[in-house]
Amino acid sequence: MALVDVGTGEVLLLSSNLSDVVCVGDSFYSLEYVTDSEDLQFFYGALDGEEALHRYTVSAIEGTYSDTSLLPYSNYAISTTYTWSEDSAEEVVYGSLLYRMNADGSVEVADLEESGLPYAPYSYTYLEEQNLIVVSFYADSSSQMAILDPTQMAFTLAGQAEEVSAEERIDSETLSAYQAELTPVALPDSMTDARAKADELEETYDVHILLGAQCAGPCNASEFDVTTTDELGLEVECADVLSSLKDLESALSLYPADFFAQFQTETGEDGIYFLLTGSISGDRNMDVAGFEYSIETREFICVDITEPNYALKQNFCHELWHATENKIFDSDFYGFYDGSWDDCNPDGFEYYYSYDYLDYAEEAQAYTYFGGAEEVYFVDSYAQSYDKEDRARIMEYIMADDDTAQALMEYPAIQQKLQIMCDGIRAAFDTEDWTDVYWERFFDTPATDEKETLP
Repeated sequence: MALVDVGTGEVLLLSSNLSDVVCVGDSFYSLEYVTDSEDLQFFYGALDGEEALHRYTVSAIEGTYSDTSLLPYSNYAISTTYTWSEDSAEEVVYGSLLYRMNADGSVEVADLEESGLPYAPYSYTYLEEQNLIVVSFYADSSSQMAILDPTQMAFTLAGQAEEVSAEERIDSETLSAYQAELTPVALPDSMTDARAKADELEETYDVHILLGAQCAGPCNASEFDVTTTDELGLEVECADVLSSLKDLESALSLYPADFFAQFQTETGEDGIYFLLTGSISGDRNMDVAGFEYSIETREFICVDITEPNYALKQNFCHELWHATENKIFDSDFYGFYDGSWDDCNPDGFEYYYSYDYLDYAEEAQAYTYFGGAEEVYFVDSYAQSYDKEDRARIMEYIMADDDTAQALMEYPAIQQKLQIMCDGIRAAFDTEDWTDVYWERFFDTPATDEKETLP
């Protein structure tokens, strides 16, 4: 999310983690989500100058999820936490809180039920001049309203926000990626044929493809160190890139005709960006063949095309699953974290939640297809790093290696996992015109496209 002064064009605030921002005078208040966590943070302070900013973490309560919103024109935020009864499919309100972020870095909180509102509000408006909050809620089968006066509420200190540098207002790497796009990088004449083929695939599949030095800006916005193909000193860069484009085309052709267009905005912008690069390195204790990351409505998929040709198609499909899963997480599908997925794993199993592959590679061979296990729950040991990698590993073989896919589908746990993944796709995409979906070929009937609700 970005905040720009329309008068001067100056970028005042820029971060891919921000989900909501309000401005009050010369200050901003924002919500940002913590990567790989259910926690969220209040991030606020002055829009200009060198004065320190404030960041306060609100830890998630296990077994619940929270809906938090900033109140426009104010330094308040309302957070309602929900949980579910084991005996009922209906959600139960855990509690509603009103947060107040203060200029000195302190964050205060008031319990709305204790303040006279026993129901979860579903909408709220802050009246700036009166310093009052109008909330709407359901009670007695009807929609009702109430007025909250913060000056009459019992606020207590929730904690002191961490002071952070004013430089954190701007994610410089993300800004670099955007600026690079505003100044398109011209490819040398030797890359004309490769660029023409990439343009053809872009038109056919509603994706974006960056080559050579065009990848530098977006790659700089990632957590990895990436060598672009123009830096590799390839004897014939165009030939190598053309070869990888054939593998990409082979992968793209397996997806429904409108699949990639559904990643774009309503105006047909953004969506999937493929970055065809050279070697990738980072902090992970393993080789990196590719990675996916998102900035707002853009999904970037970077793949090292110097990997063996037989692996490229798989790598494209692997990273495409990560982008697909992000879209599923934005839908009403809960099959990945309502217990259904865990039921497909061995009793007592927990993912390692680490990419330090060499630390657990040998012991993780248990229950894997490539480890020769009798009872197979995973493709390989890498699939045990994270649940998302488990799913991506399954999809890459289902899509790009039919012989292995046929073998994997002999195992009930893999069948069940793929079925959940198919259900997730159906829930997140408009599938009305889809027929003969490639990843559903092992099932007699298509996956359901009904929206799943939490138990």
